[in-house]
Amino acid sequence: MARRASAARMLAEGDVCVLCSATVVPIVYGFPAPDAFDEVEAGRIVLGGCMMYPNAPDYACPTKGCAGA
Repeated sequence: MARRASAARMLAEGDVCVLCSATVVPIVYGFPAPDAFDEVEAGRIVLGGCMMYPNAPDYACPTKGCAGA
């Protein structure tokens, strides 16, 4: 089972994924606009779901299937 990278560490713009070395991208929360899916395919954002909770991350690894970041 893949282990998440340091859950206590909050990622910031310019950080890289500890597992695949991809540059992390912003997580977009809420109902996605139609063009958001194009942004996901291009690796510019990650969709975070409709609900945003306190301490929810702002950045994530854009690599599909990567458990890092």
